[in-house]
Amino acid sequence: MENISQLTEIQPDILRGMADEIRSANINYKTVYGDYQSGGWHTTILYAPDGENNDGLVHDGEAKPTSLVNDLPVTQRFLEELGLEFFTVRIARNDHDSWLWEHRDYVELNEEKKRLRLHVPLISNPDAIMQFPQCKVHMAPGWVWKLDPTVSHAISNTGSATRMHLILDCYVNSTLRHMLNKETLEEDHVQPLPRLNLETHTKLLAQAQHLFSRQGSEKADQYLLKTFHQFDLGTQTSYDLLIDFYRDMGFRSRENYWISEQSTRIYHRGETNTGAPMFNMRGLLFSNPHASKSDLPQFSMFRQILQTCRLYPGLERVYVRGSLARGDADPYSDIDLLCVVAPEQFSSFLKQIDTGIKERHSPLGDAWVDTIVKDFGGVGFVYLLQTDKGLYQLDLYVACRGHPSLDHLNRVPHKQEIFRHDRNEGDNQQLDTLQYRLHSEMVEQEIRRINSIEPSVPRTLTELNVLGFMIKKCMKCGDEFVAGDEFNSWKRCFIKLVRQKFDKQHRDYGFYHVKRLMNEANDHGTLYEDLCAIAHCPLNLNSFKQVNRCAMAFVQKHFPDIYTQQQDMMEAVTRHIEG
Repeated sequence: MENISQLTEIQPDILRGMADEIRSANINYKTVYGDYQSGGWHTTILYAPDGENNDGLVHDGEAKPTSLVNDLPVTQRFLEELGLEFFTVRIARNDHDSWLWEHRDYVELNEEKKRLRLHVPLISNPDAIMQFPQCKVHMAPGWVWKLDPTVSHAISNTGSATRMHLILDCYVNSTLRHMLNKETLEEDHVQPLPRLNLETHTKLLAQAQHLFSRQGSEKADQYLLKTFHQFDLGTQTSYDLLIDFYRDMGFRSRENYWISEQSTRIYHRGETNTGAPMFNMRGLLFSNPHASKSDLPQFSMFRQILQTCRLYPGLERVYVRGSLARGDADPYSDIDLLCVVAPEQFSSFLKQIDTGIKERHSPLGDAWVDTIVKDFGGVGFVYLLQTDKGLYQLDLYVACRGHPSLDHLNRVPHKQEIFRHDRNEGDNQQLDTLQYRLHSEMVEQEIRRINSIEPSVPRTLTELNVLGFMIKKCMKCGDEFVAGDEFNSWKRCFIKLVRQKFDKQHRDYGFYHVKRLMNEANDHGTLYEDLCAIAHCPLNLNSFKQVNRCAMAFVQKHFPDIYTQQQDMMEAVTRHIEG
């Protein structure tokens, strides 16, 4: 009864009078929502906000009678005596063997208003049916029926006679509330749908495959769409069957088409457009994400970085993580931000945000692609930012909305949401998953491309300096355990840099077979001795200063051009370590 019920009985003579005058009137029916039906479902508008029957669609506003109402005095009197607040009133005609596929309504309208749809069946037959996920209902003439169209529903008419209803889209006022107080639902009108089991599911897909090969995709599509009218699909929709069907066939374009259609028909009316930019970048900024540390220099810095992120289409959520989110940040803490981006703009956002960080925040060197942070369905970058308040590390992770790995974020113990783009369709995990799947090839290709960029001397040098910065920061904060782990990474990074000069073929060997570099370096074993000393060097501040100087001297000697290009970064990190 939450979805459908009987509200008020209608006198038979009034019902006959409305049906007769509508049948005899010269009505120009329109076919609207054509993609949502098999054909044979037609409507005409009686009341609309502009008083005109223009597009035949449902719109918000104070309904006014169209010119057609003048030819239907019995119907007009019935409607106006109800005392309801309409925003659209239509006549809907369903011919024999017509099907309106699974969908939800009102999802494109403002959620703040309370609405309900009323049906007044004028002409019907027992095989004219309204389907819901678990049952089907025959809306018999003689009643005003209530329908909540925000739940999934569908219509079929397999009887020999036409089904004709008045459809009243109403705002909930006191009159309608009074009618709802008396709602009922006679069991004779309701029939449960059988649950779709695995065996039947397999047979349906096999029959769809047969239809596809013999009669084409349209017949296969309609066959699977009718499953909503015939079965209780559980947590699935008829569109899920179509998506799975075409995925199993390897028919990517049809799979994407039905992902897009499910998104449109079930979740929102906005058509999926892979190339459209996102305007309307409204958002909510929480002014104090960690409550007790707003006087730290990082606080104003991440606000500025957030404003940079908001410049580019696609941004939907931003989280601050780490010590700033926990509330135990200190003046040396990193700035950890995670941006969640719409899948259709994931690639362009990655390029734009990297350019924006470089132009607006002057990082030292290029970003280092972070392969250490937990996978959230995207790509992580580490920047070193030189500010008037010191040298700071920005960890920026860009994740794709709907990506399966983004579920890991729910298990991160400390995070604060600091920005949310106001999406009209609201938060819906299944919709997000569909949108990701629609663009998954592009997203995964971009993630692979960035994470598999071939190491180079500049990139390795950037990594070495980022690690050096992190080691000094950890030691200053007394976190010797993390500093030791980072120091091991620093050693491996330095030997990789050495091998890129003298032993590129074995660049990723680490300290294995390092003795072969004695001959390659041609320096009487001096480099080999230095590498041995570094490999066994204990971690303390003085020893780390020495190995860092050794590394910077190596770069200056063997990669002079790159040293000149990245001199600002190396000198800034060295000052940080020495200081």
